[in-house]
Amino acid sequence: MTSPPRAARPRGVRARIVTTTALLTLVGMAALVALTALVLARISDADARSFLADRAEAVAHAVVGADGTLDRRPDLSNVSDEVSWVFDDAGLHVHGPTGTDLDRSAARLGRSRAVTAEHTDGWLLYATPLPGGVGVVVVGASLRPYQSTLDHALLVAAALGLLVVAAVTALSAWVVTRALRPVTSMARAAAEWSEAHLDRRFDLGPPDDEITELGAVLDALLGRVAGALTAEQRLTSELAHELRTPLTVVRAEAELALHGEITPDESERLARIIEATDHMASVIETLLGAARGAAAADVSAPVGELLEQVVGGPALGPASVPVVVEGDVGLSVATPLDVAARALSPLVANAVRHARAQVTLRAVDAGALVAIEVEDDGAGVAPDQLDSVFVPGQRSPDSPGAGLGLPLARRVARASGGDVHVVADRPSCFVLTLPKAARARS
Repeated sequence: MTSPPRAARPRGVRARIVTTTALLTLVGMAALVALTALVLARISDADARSFLADRAEAVAHAVVGADGTLDRRPDLSNVSDEVSWVFDDAGLHVHGPTGTDLDRSAARLGRSRAVTAEHTDGWLLYATPLPGGVGVVVVGASLRPYQSTLDHALLVAAALGLLVVAAVTALSAWVVTRALRPVTSMARAAAEWSEAHLDRRFDLGPPDDEITELGAVLDALLGRVAGALTAEQRLTSELAHELRTPLTVVRAEAELALHGEITPDESERLARIIEATDHMASVIETLLGAARGAAAADVSAPVGELLEQVVGGPALGPASVPVVVEGDVGLSVATPLDVAARALSPLVANAVRHARAQVTLRAVDAGALVAIEVEDDGAGVAPDQLDSVFVPGQRSPDSPGAGLGLPLARRVARASGGDVHVVADRPSCFVLTLPKAARARS
């Protein structure tokens, strides 16, 4: 048996809240890491400039004599390393390394007359004029140690950010789960009560928060559902009861006429009237049972006899297409035969009405249930009508029926502990499930 299609499940409130929290935390931590990188870069650059400014000042004191002149052969071994250049007031090289990649940049800075800093090839060059304008000193420092420190700091910040995101996500999931757990329990309880316990209520008292307010709303909703079902059951019961008397009169009159002097043709017609009244009386009893919500647990009806009664009974009439019976017809259902027939007949009649060439009835053992598949080779049910076909009065524009048979079949089946659903749209296949008889289950 093909299982009914499951609708795509929308993402729950819990998942949306947790996902949104995780994304917002991730964006916030990313912004924080970026801001940290910017601040650390500025601090590193300021530290490097301060370090080079101190070195440039020490070199300036070493190359300018007491008389304010430039010493062209200074001894800088005690104040600087080889990454220092000294240029005179004409921009000519006086001291410093030659043949390096930084010489050109240092020479260009050596012609400046203001404090200047320049980044080049992973280095920071710092130029400052000598006292008295006798020249310019240029010092340099590699930025690799600063960059390495910055990279390590960013790596640690990113790792901590991911840990924070994971921790916040886990914490939000825990908090949201605890907060929504009463809602989930209430939703499940309300769904269960709406099926079989419409007298149950949450009774959480006067609403003082969202949960108690939801409980009050669900209590009111259950009360309205219970009232509507009670009114519907009362109406069905009253109508069925009122129909009993005229049916009894019709049958009695037909029986009296049958014993009179009539022709064989009239006798056959009266016999059909009696058979139809018996069928209507059985339908009325079934409706009364469904209105009371009575499920039969201590009875048994053979599936083979059920299918035979439905296919050959007066409710179906002369079938316009052949009806083929397949599957395990030796099964039995824990439902009165007339009640089971009342649940199955609308499905078979609907299939015969829409079939092109054949209707197939298939009995399947479904564990604690017996499934009877009713499949036709017609145009099928439109995907947007898979649920509406079970709404009383709802039918397709080309359907000659009143839209009451399928809803009645589902109601009778559910009152008996089973159900009716559609498992395919093209071709359409309606499945009636009824409880399996205890003897068959054993």
